[in-house]
Amino acid sequence: MKKILLIFLTLVQLFMISVSADTLTTDNIDTTFQIGAFIVAGTNEGKYLLDNQNNILGGPYELISNYNEFPYAQNFDGSWEMYDVDGKVFAQVEKGGEISPPVNGLYAILRGSDNWHLCNIFELYDYNTKQLLHTFDGTIMFYHELQHEKMFIYKNGKYAICDKYGNFLTDYIYDNVQKRFNPDYEPFPKAYAIVEQNGMQKYIDWNLNEIDLDNYNGEPFITNSYRMYGYGFEPYKNYYKLESGSKFALYDLDTDTFVIPYQYDYEFLSMNDKYIIIKRGQNENGVIDYSGNVIVPLKTQQLSFNKDGLISYYYHDGETAHEGVLNPENSEMKERELGALGYFYKVIGQEQKEDIAYATIVYADNKAADISDEDLKDFIDVFWNFNYERVIAPNTYQNTGDNYYIKLWNKEKTKDYVIYPDSGVIVGSYGVPCESHGKTKENYVWYLPVVGNGRNALYNAKQTLWHNYKDKTRDITDADKLSIPTNNILPIDVASDWSKPEIQKAAACNLLPYELTDKYQNNITRKEFCDLIYRLIATEYSPDSDSRMGQWSAIDSVIYERQLTDKVNSVSFSDCEDYSIKFLSGADIIYGMGDGTFAPDESITREQAATILYRTAEFLGNKAIIKPSYNQMYDDENAISDWAISSVASMKAMNIMKGISEREFAPKGTYTVEQAIATMVRLYECQ
Repeated sequence: MKKILLIFLTLVQLFMISVSADTLTTDNIDTTFQIGAFIVAGTNEGKYLLDNQNNILGGPYELISNYNEFPYAQNFDGSWEMYDVDGKVFAQVEKGGEISPPVNGLYAILRGSDNWHLCNIFELYDYNTKQLLHTFDGTIMFYHELQHEKMFIYKNGKYAICDKYGNFLTDYIYDNVQKRFNPDYEPFPKAYAIVEQNGMQKYIDWNLNEIDLDNYNGEPFITNSYRMYGYGFEPYKNYYKLESGSKFALYDLDTDTFVIPYQYDYEFLSMNDKYIIIKRGQNENGVIDYSGNVIVPLKTQQLSFNKDGLISYYYHDGETAHEGVLNPENSEMKERELGALGYFYKVIGQEQKEDIAYATIVYADNKAADISDEDLKDFIDVFWNFNYERVIAPNTYQNTGDNYYIKLWNKEKTKDYVIYPDSGVIVGSYGVPCESHGKTKENYVWYLPVVGNGRNALYNAKQTLWHNYKDKTRDITDADKLSIPTNNILPIDVASDWSKPEIQKAAACNLLPYELTDKYQNNITRKEFCDLIYRLIATEYSPDSDSRMGQWSAIDSVIYERQLTDKVNSVSFSDCEDYSIKFLSGADIIYGMGDGTFAPDESITREQAATILYRTAEFLGNKAIIKPSYNQMYDDENAISDWAISSVASMKAMNIMKGISEREFAPKGTYTVEQAIATMVRLYECQ
C-alpha cells in the first residue's frame, strides 16, 4: 500500500509540472499499480501504460493486465497489444484473438476465435527477430505448452504430435488425448501421454514409443507425482508417490529406484521410518511395511501417524464413532467411543425430512437468496443421515463479516436453525458470559458431523448452494439475520452452590470439557486433572480453539515454539499413552509416579494438584506468582511432601488453591472435580 501511494504521489508531482491537452492530469488519476518495471495509471478515460520515468507508452486502454511480467493491453474495440521489456508493442491481435507471452525465445498469436480449440490460424514467432516461424495447420491443444518440445495439435476431431517449430512427428492419428506430455513436471520431466487410437487406450513415452505399464520396469513415466510426507506434514526423505493411470508406485528420487513398484491395490498417504499408511478408494486406510507386508488391513477407517510412531485411528460403525491409538509393533489398540449424539434430524428436533420446509442462504454483503424446494431436498438428504458429535467452542463467525450461513425453518416458521460453513449447528450457550482477559468470553455447545466424510459432504453441499445462488440474491430481511440460541444449556444442577459461579465462568472461558459436567462432586482422577490443565494451556495460547481439533493445534504450536518435540516424543508411561499426558510430562509439568507409571485412573491428591498448578503457572510465565512464605503455612505442613511444600505455599498465597480449612491443607486428601475447575478459573484469571 505504501509503495502504491509513493508511486501515486510521484505521478502527481510530475503531472503538476507539465500538464497539457495531450498528457494526463492529476484529477484523472484514480489508481496506480506496477507490472514489472512499468506503471499502470487508471483514469476516467481508461488505463495508461507508463515507463519508470513516468513517460506515457500507450493508452487509453480498457484493460491492462500482467501476463508473465509482460503488460497485456486490451483496446476498447476488443483488440489486444503486448509490450516487451523495452516498452514497445511487439505483438497485436484483433478482437477474438489472443497473444501467448514469450517463453524460451518464442511467442504465439491466435487469430480469429475466442476459443483455442476452434481457431484456424495459430502463428509461432521468434521473440528476438519477431519473424514468423510457422502457421499451424490445426489448433494447439493446450496453449501454455507452446514452447514445449512436443505438443498435441487438434484438427477435424483428430490429434497429432508436433515439435515446437511446427514439424509434425505424427499424423492426425489419435482420437482423444486423456493426458498430455508435461516436460515442466518437476522433478519428473518426462511424464508420458495417454491417448486413444482406434478405440484402444495407449501410453506414449517421451520418445513416442508405446509402453505397457503392466509389464514396465523402466524409468518413472508418470501422469502425476506427489511429494510424500510424514508426521506433521514434513517431507519424508526424497520419496514421491507416482500415479500412472490407475496404478501407484513409491519412488526414491535420490537413488532413482522404486521403493514399492507400480500396483493397483492402493496408493500412499504418509510414512515413517518403518511403516506406510495406504489408501484404497475414498474411505479405506491400512498400513504396510517397506517390504509390502500388510500390518493393518484396509478397511473403512482413517489413520494418521503420531509423533511417537503410534497410529491414531478413527472409524464409524454405523451407530457410534470410535477413535483410538494403535501400536503397529504389537497391534495393541486403545479405543474410546466419541459419544455421537444421533442423526441430524434428532439434533434439530425434527422427525421427517419434510419438516424442514424453507431455507435461505445469507451472504456476507447483507444479501440473501431463497433456496428452491428441489435444492433444499437435496441439501437435507445430505444432512439427514450423518451422525453428530458435541463440540464446545466460541462462535467465531459472529460479526466477522466474511462468512455465509444457511438458515432453515420448519413448516410453521416457528423454529429456525443456522448452519455454518463448517457444518456446525449452535444449540445453546455454555456458561454465563463473563469478562476475562479484557474481553467478554462466551462459549457455545455445537453439534457437528463426526469427523471425516460427513463434514466433507456437508461442506461441499453448502459450497454448491453458495455458488448456485450468489447471482440470485435479494436484500436481507430481519428474518434472515443470525439467530443465536441464548439458552444456557450447561448442566450444573448437581454442583455445589459455592462452585456454580466458578463453573459458569470456566465454561464460558473454554476451560470446561463437557465430559466432566456430570461429575462435579466426584473425586477427580489424575488423568481428568491433566485434561483440565491441557485445556487451560491451549486456551491461553488460542482462546478461540474448539474442543476437537483446535486444542490439539494450539498445543502443537506450543510444542514447536518451546522446542519440546524431542522431549514429548521421548515420554513413556507403561500404563498411559494419552497425548495430553505426554505433552504435560515433556513440558515438565507432571512427572508420573516414579516407577514408570502415571496411574491415570487414581484420584489425584491435593498436594499433587497444588504442584501441577504451580508448575503450570511457571510454564505460562505467570508474573503473579508469589514466592512461598512459610508463615502462611498450615498446621499439618509436616504431612506435606518435601517436593510439594513450596507449591502448596505459593498456591495459597495466590488464592488459587486453599486448604480444607483456614489451618488445614490435607495434602494426601482427594480433590473434587468442582474444586479442580475452580482452581483452573483462578489460575486463568492470574494470567
